[in-house]
Amino acid sequence: MASHLTSNSSPQETPTPTHDILDVQTTNCCIVGGGPAGAVLALLLARQGIGVR
Repeated sequence: MASHLTSNSSPQETPTPTHDILDVQTTNCCIVGGGPAGAVLALLLARQGIGVR
């Protein structure tokens, strides 16, 4: 039997990196086409908080 597999082992916590935002940029994005690629791009941008029309 493998001795390295134990039920008492606890997962290691990874530290959460902290950083300051030094620069904020804004941009406009125009998605041309409403096919699968355009729809997925609009979905991904909207999930990141970027306005989509």
